[in-house]
Amino acid sequence: LEYAQERERFRQLLPQNAGKAWTREEEQQICDALRQGTNFQAIAKNHNRTVGSIVARLVRLGKINARPAKGKAA
Repeated sequence: LEYAQERERFRQLLPQNAGKAWTREEEQQICDALRQGTNFQAIAKNHNRTVGSIVARLVRLGKINARPAKGKAA
């Protein structure tokens, strides 16, 4: 019972669209936002999703790399 209550409390903290299926239109919108230089936090807020889901979708679409580039010293 406590587990179920805690899970429900956590779920209420998630954005409205968390866990919902992506549409092609929404995928295009986040790609466009990325091209325009919009940061991940703003994209996530605009689409009612988590930053992690935005990053994961952009990786899946091949728009960003899964891992940041290593060792480029200035």
